[in-house]
Amino acid sequence: MKKILALLLLTCFLSAKAQYVNIPDSNFRAFLIGKYPSCFDTLGRMDTTCSGIVTTTTLDCSYRGIINLNGIQYFDS
Repeated sequence: MKKILALLLLTCFLSAKAQYVNIPDSNFRAFLIGKYPSCFDTLGRMDTTCSGIVTTTTLDCSYRGIINLNGIQYFDS
């Protein structure tokens, strides 16, 4: 039973898919899509596991009319 449970857990971790989130501010979303186009799907949702998002250390988005920075929390670095 333990072997089956371990195999099931391993399968779940290996088949884990990207986590997509919506960026509500259209100006912020457009800025991010321009900077990280491969980190967005066809619906304009951001992949929070994308290497560009995870490894970015600085992000200057001033003077772009951005009101809501919701989504910035996924930039861990």
